[in-house]
Order: sequence, then C-alpha cells, then structure tokens
Amino acid sequence: MTACIPAFSSFGLAITNFVFDIRHLFGVRLRDVFRVLQSCPNLVRCSVRGAGARTDRTGHADTVRLQRLEELEISHFTAMVDSLDRLEFPSLQSLSLTETSWGSQTIRSLYRSLQTCGKLSSIVLRDEQGRHYDGSPGFHDSLIVLNSVRRVTIHGNLVLCDLLEAISFPRLEELTLHSTLPDIVYNYMSLSTELREVSLYGIYDGTPMFLANDVPFLLPSLIRLHLENSNGVLDFISAPRLESLSLKGGARNLAPLGASLRQFLGQSQPPLRTLVFDGVDVGDEEMIWCLGQLPRLGELQVRKCTITDATLQALASPSPAVAGASWLLPKLTRIVLIRNRITPQSVIALLTSRNADPPAPAVGARLPSVDAELSFDPDRRPEERDIEVIASLGGLLR
Repeated sequence: MTACIPAFSSFGLAITNFVFDIRHLFGVRLRDVFRVLQSCPNLVRCSVRGAGARTDRTGHADTVRLQRLEELEISHFTAMVDSLDRLEFPSLQSLSLTETSWGSQTIRSLYRSLQTCGKLSSIVLRDEQGRHYDGSPGFHDSLIVLNSVRRVTIHGNLVLCDLLEAISFPRLEELTLHSTLPDIVYNYMSLSTELREVSLYGIYDGTPMFLANDVPFLLPSLIRLHLENSNGVLDFISAPRLESLSLKGGARNLAPLGASLRQFLGQSQPPLRTLVFDGVDVGDEEMIWCLGQLPRLGELQVRKCTITDATLQALASPSPAVAGASWLLPKLTRIVLIRNRITPQSVIALLTSRNADPPAPAVGARLPSVDAELSFDPDRRPEERDIEVIASLGGLLR
C-alpha cells in the first residue's frame, strides 16, 4: 500500500495516546512521520511500528518537541532511530527501541538523546537479528550518568558495546543483558547497590571474567538472579539476600557448573526460596550438598539435568547431609522434575514421604505437602499403575 499519512490540525491537541502502525505501507517519508508527531504536541504515550527499509529518508525532518511525552516505543524503524535526536522529550520516562539495525548514526543519535533525558527510568534496546554496526561512534571519553534509570533491558547487541561503555546507571534496580561483554556486565552490576533483579544471557563463554576483581563483589539488594549460559558469573558475586536463583544451559549441551554454585552458596549463604536448574550438568552429590544448604527453599525445579534416583531418595528420608540427620528441604511445597535420569519408583517414594496421610514427621514439625509436576524420558515412562499412584499422591504428569 502506498503511504498516505495524515497530519492532525486542532484535533491533534487532544491526542495523548497514539499508536502509529505503518508496517504495511510503502514509500513512507520520515519527514511526514515527524509532521504527524508535531501535530500532536500533548502526547503522553507513543508507539511507532515502522516500515523498515521501505522508508524514504529524503527531505529534512524538523525538530519536534513533545513536552509531555512519557513513553516512546519504536519498532522496525531504524530510520526514525537515526533521527531520534530531532525529537525533544524532556519528560520521557520509558524508551523502547526494538528490531533496530544499529549503525554509527543510530548509536550517535541515541547517545545525544540520552543526554537530555533527566527523568528516564526504563530503557529497552533490542536487535535480535544480531547485526553488525558499521564503525565506531567515537565517544569513549564522554560518560553519561543516568541517575534516574531503574530498569535496563538489552538483547543481543554486541554492536552496542561502545555505547554501553559510555553510559552509567548507578541506581539500577532491574538489569537484563544478552550477549554483552563481561566487562560491561561487571561495570553495571558492581556500580549499583540497588540491583534487585538480574537476568544474564550468553555472558560467560568459559574465559576468565573480571580478572581485576579477586574478591566477589557484593550485591546487597539482589533478590532474583537468572543466568542462561552465564553460570560463571556466580564466581564473582556475593548476594546475601537472594531469594530466587535460576541456572539454565543451552538447548543442546548441558552447561557446566563446576564449583561455581558451591562457592557461591558458601560465600553468600542466601535465603533461597526458589531454585531452578535447566539443562545444567549437576549430579547427585553436588545437588544433595546444595540442597543441604537451603533449609528455606520452597520450590525446586530440575529440568533436563543429570540427577538420578539418589537425589530423590535423599529428599524422601532424613538425610546425613543435614546437621542432626534432619530432612532436606523441610519447607518444600513445589517440585518440578522434567526429563531427568529418575524413575517413577523414586518419585513415588518421595511423594509418599511428603504427601502420605499422615505425613512423615520432620524434626520438631510436620513436613508440608508437596505439589509435583513431572515428565519422564521415554525409556523411563511410568506404567499405568504407577501413573495412578503418582496422581493419588499429588503428582501431575505432563
């Protein structure tokens, strides 16, 4: 469809929320897009879903001031991001730029815009195509400190490393990084004492990280940590308030865990309540030791790992791994076991110990009942009678 983009006259003054979808238009002129925005000076929220490479960049796009704009989302519209510094939005709080082909002009434009965003609290940058940018923006010596930013999400953008090194977020609370250099991860995590949630993807590839930092740096406010193909980060942090930890490997190969988890738990002694292993090379001995350090854990998820019946047997009776031969995970209320090296018989033994009527006694208290979500490998699939017993004990088979 050929582009026909109207501009509003007096009616535009009343528009505060605008979704501008031009994905299916051809011959879109960037200056016309800016003209539409100029006709809506009272915008508070704006989403522009662009025309990708079909944008006509000819002609001059005038600077547009959007005094009240608080939320801006631009998707599939690199041409507009290239000219982002022609927008003035002094009240902006949330900026989302997705499916952008990052180049020198794009990065410079964003850099200049960020310098004027004194109220910005949330930034999302995504380029999941993993494109390469065409040169160095050349602003390595000029650091922007964004004290107002609380949430940062950056997906798959090694191309943005120069920009990320030139920005500081000293009051971050939530951080999500995909495929970013370890030095940038270290800078962002170590400078903010207010971080509460961190998710890292593809950060650690087996090479030494943070070589200048011999002692794990403290994250005193961290509550939730998700690491995917980034388990080596555990070697370099201490998180004494952590309540949720998720460790995930790749789709094909189990991620090595080594001594990272043991070292982390010994260093931090976190009050974990949720622990997730997904595609991680953790065996029975390491798992049993780990669970023995986590008396407050209420939810355990183990997916596609190397544990066997030995781990479930340790959970089904008082364990010598716990001081006084008490129970492992006395507060456990939910367990998820997906395609591990376990048999239906060990699951039945575990659920019987926790969910039988009357339940097995713990030291000084009764064990809570456990909800179980289960899936077995084809060669360990339960027979019909085992399925009935598992269901009667509160197990849900997938």
